[in-house]
Amino acid sequence: KWCNLGLWTSGDCGYSEACENLANRLGEAAGLNSSDAVLCCGCGSIDEVRHYMRQFRPRHATGIDPHLSEERTTDAEDHNVRAVRAGVKDLVPGEGGGSLFPPCLFDKILALDNVYHYPCKESFYRDCLVMLPEGGKVAVSDIVLRRPSDRTPLWVKLALRAMGIPACNLWSVDQYKNKLASIGYEDDVTVQLVGEQVFSGWTFLPK
Repeated sequence: KWCNLGLWTSGDCGYSEACENLANRLGEAAGLNSSDAVLCCGCGSIDEVRHYMRQFRPRHATGIDPHLSEERTTDAEDHNVRAVRAGVKDLVPGEGGGSLFPPCLFDKILALDNVYHYPCKESFYRDCLVMLPEGGKVAVSDIVLRRPSDRTPLWVKLALRAMGIPACNLWSVDQYKNKLASIGYEDDVTVQLVGEQVFSGWTFLPK
């Protein structure tokens, strides 16, 4: 079942459609295509993975989430779709642990509307660099601050904390670019601001 903030492109856009819109925008930003192998982190449901398979036709797509039921089906619609019950902390374990997947298995790593909930999203981006081949891509939809975190009002920080967003994940756009550069991501970092089409939907959702 879909569970994200959605991308509300019109006043009569329903929730499921808005969720698909946000997933499509993320897939387009990642440049998903038929030559890709895709990892969907924190997907919540296999439905998200199936959507990418139908919409972009990658070679194979795997979803990970701590609440998933592990499955791998071979019927036509779900061919090369896999669900794994695991969290992002399992991608590249610490000393003594083996990796959840072999290196370079995936060309693209996606995180649709969940990276801000991770214990430390900076660690996630570091792990992605370890997992991806040269030329691989990471694409996420995230909540970013209008101004640096040290200039963000306290009430905003408290509200985000109440939503399960750790303070360490509160980055502005400039902080985002600087953080990724310091981790090792090169100049090809693109940011699309879609906040107006995301949060506006929640003003008319109950109608």
